[in-house]
Amino acid sequence: ASKEVQLQKQQLLPDLSFSFFRGTNTYPDAEIYTGVQVGMALPLWFFGQKSKIKAAKTDREIRSLEKIQFTRELQSNYEILLAKLRKNQTLLDNYENNGRNLSQQTKLFAQKAFDNGEIDFFKYLQLIEDAIQIETEYLFAILNYNKTVLEINYLFD
Repeated sequence: ASKEVQLQKQQLLPDLSFSFFRGTNTYPDAEIYTGVQVGMALPLWFFGQKSKIKAAKTDREIRSLEKIQFTRELQSNYEILLAKLRKNQTLLDNYENNGRNLSQQTKLFAQKAFDNGEIDFFKYLQLIEDAIQIETEYLFAILNYNKTVLEINYLFD
C-alpha cells in the first residue's frame, strides 16, 4: 500500500522518454536513416491524480488498521487456547492424582461386593459404568489437550 502511494505520487512528475531509431523508405535508391527522439510529458490536470493519491493513502491506512486488528485477534485466540490448555492440563492432573485411583478402587469394590453378594448385578453395572466414565473423561481430556496443542502450533506456523 505504501508503494502504491509512492507510485501515484510519481505520476505527478514529468515523464521523460528517449528513443533511438533506424529507418528507411521504400523508394528506389533509399538510404538508411538514423535518428534520436527525446520527449517530455507534463501532466496538465492534477485533480484526478491527487484523488488517486488520496485513495492510495486511505487504502494504506485501512491496511494498517487491518494489520492491527489481525494482530489483536491472533493474540486473543492465543490467550483463549492457552486457557483451554490449562483447563485440560488441570483435568489430566486431577485424573493422575485422584481419578485413576478412584476408578481402580471403584472397579475393585464393585467386583468384591458383587462376588460376596452385597450388591445386585444392576448396582455392579452402575459402579463399573461410573469407573469407565472417569476413564472416558480422562481420554477426552487427553484428546482436547492434544487438539489445543495442535491449534496453538497451527496458529504460529
